[in-house]
Amino acid sequence: MTLIDEIINDLRTAIDSLHESIRAAATQWDAPLLEPEGPPLRRDPTDQSTVEAWTPRDAAEHATLGLLLNVHFSAQLSNDRLRSMADFAPAWMQRYRDGEIELPPLTTAASATDALATVQQRAFDLLHALPQDALAQPATFMPRQEDYLAQRGVANAGNAATALQLSITHLLDHAAQIRRAIDAAPG
Repeated sequence: MTLIDEIINDLRTAIDSLHESIRAAATQWDAPLLEPEGPPLRRDPTDQSTVEAWTPRDAAEHATLGLLLNVHFSAQLSNDRLRSMADFAPAWMQRYRDGEIELPPLTTAASATDALATVQQRAFDLLHALPQDALAQPATFMPRQEDYLAQRGVANAGNAATALQLSITHLLDHAAQIRRAIDAAPG
């Protein structure tokens, strides 16, 4: 089994965990129950999200968008490849805001599971198309990403594979975050 195959298997497990959490949150999809990781992605006037409290939808959108970002970062092959996540992430997010990168809608738990399946297929297609040595490409991460990896015991090999390991851990963390909030919610 190649490194790409191993990462795809680990991503599949993490994505399945997020799928389960999304389904469990269906009746509380827009309830602000969670500790935030940053500002919500949406700017919908009816949105109940705040920088103080996230909804399960916020966590699912954040984790799904993070997966797309890290897969695109890892899949860069050209000579003008951006090796630093500090350079890549803002440029990629601007492309997302400009509508050049599409995240399927996650307006309901049902649409979120569909969107996550779509993103999973895109990610796996990109990863399957990579040459075997692509994930060995050098990469640097932002200090908060390095801290995140260290706190979770994930080795930072300083390569593109590390971005995918970050996504695996990130997906599992947000799946667990959603489950904890749903389990603790009244009623």
